[in-house]
Amino acid sequence: MSTIRRIGKNTFALSLSSLGKLLTLVLLIFCANILPGKEWGILAAALALTEIFNVVTDLGLSSLVIREVAREKRQAGKYLSNGIFLKFFLAVITFVLIFIILNFGSRSPVEVVVIYILTFRIILFSLAKFLESIFQAFEKMEYSAFVTISERTATFVLGWLALHLGLGLLGVAWAIFIGSALYLLLSSVVLIKKFVRPRFSVNTKEVKSLIKQAFPFALTFIFLVIYFRIDMVMLREMKGALVVGWYAASYQIIQALMVIPGVAMAVLFPLLSRYFKSSRDSLVLAYRKSFQYMLYLALPIAVAITLLADKIIILLYPGLEGYANSIIALRILIWALALIFVNTVMANVINSINQVRYSSFVIGINAAINVGLNLIFIPEWGLNLSYMGASITTVICEVIGFILNYSFLSRKLASLNLPLLCVRPVFACGIMAAFIFFFSSHIGLFLTIPLAILFYLLSLYFMKSFDRMDMKIWKEIFSGRKVNIRT
Repeated sequence: MSTIRRIGKNTFALSLSSLGKLLTLVLLIFCANILPGKEWGILAAALALTEIFNVVTDLGLSSLVIREVAREKRQAGKYLSNGIFLKFFLAVITFVLIFIILNFGSRSPVEVVVIYILTFRIILFSLAKFLESIFQAFEKMEYSAFVTISERTATFVLGWLALHLGLGLLGVAWAIFIGSALYLLLSSVVLIKKFVRPRFSVNTKEVKSLIKQAFPFALTFIFLVIYFRIDMVMLREMKGALVVGWYAASYQIIQALMVIPGVAMAVLFPLLSRYFKSSRDSLVLAYRKSFQYMLYLALPIAVAITLLADKIIILLYPGLEGYANSIIALRILIWALALIFVNTVMANVINSINQVRYSSFVIGINAAINVGLNLIFIPEWGLNLSYMGASITTVICEVIGFILNYSFLSRKLASLNLPLLCVRPVFACGIMAAFIFFFSSHIGLFLTIPLAILFYLLSLYFMKSFDRMDMKIWKEIFSGRKVNIRT
């Protein structure tokens, strides 16, 4: 199977798994509408806190395995056995740290129980994700799709039952836990039957080497999780659970849309790692085209949601107390998402050329700025902007990340012609925005969205936004016939 065709197959498989992730979004929307406002805020804050500790349970091992096993598949057994051994120690450390944190601050007994349940859940989830990384390294994304869809479907069904049977916050927490347990079980079965059986033989020297190799990934992951999760934890401590609920409602939409660059990069990262060793020209081409496609997707999404945020929030969260606050947060956060699309491309290219330390540096800078600006923007002793301050902070950090990543790749790999890349999608977005502004109130949200997409695509087409190279790439993806993409 050709490289381009394989990308198409893997993208399709991971897109299916992403549809499974949308079930989690739907479940959390149900939670926001059915649970009391404060309980919804507790759940959102507890998920954010425990996901921060996913850093400790993973330590960058999953990303390391994808990179190294993609380059040398015979090493899969070694990385798997030593990684599983290390994971058990990391799980103990995670639980001890959560125990210490819960002994500080004032939390209700129910909130404490929910955090413990979700802590055990994140330990199981992290181990399952590590096993799944083998599937990605072998570029067998259909297995990733299978285990992910199964986990998300089980979580959704159990969570929906918990809500409608009146089991409340604790019932939803247990549903999420059981879903992750199923994820681990299925990942283990697929791994043993289709890929490699763990040897359960541990080499202490290899474990130490594994920690050393994984540390740059771990550092990146630490900064990344703090960056994306610390805002809810800080809002919980400074403004209370209700405000977290307002912010989390809009943030769930952002997270759902972040699946798009996540799927693309999960498919492309093993490919980029191979190109770094075999073909610089192919690596530059993959970088340029990935950046272009993400830009063409990000801009219309940001413009459309900015204009339609009120209708989207009212549609999704009619039962949310204080939903008007979520509209404001969404209109700000969506521009952070637009930058996340292209920043995700650049971060993965940087990692693929063995510059993980620089990637860690950028995310570390952003994490520090995020915490610092939140301390200024959120609390009463600062600017008292509350959830708006957290939203603005996220946008500022993404701008800084873009500048640092782009300037680095321009020096180390290739410089992109940003004005040329941006002019066509910006003009097409202007046409789309005019349509939304003048007609959305008359034809409704469900008709506005497909027509807006049509106007945007037609605008790109008439401006000849795609060249022969693009046509060849997409022809191979959809037809299966190998074509020469270098000409």
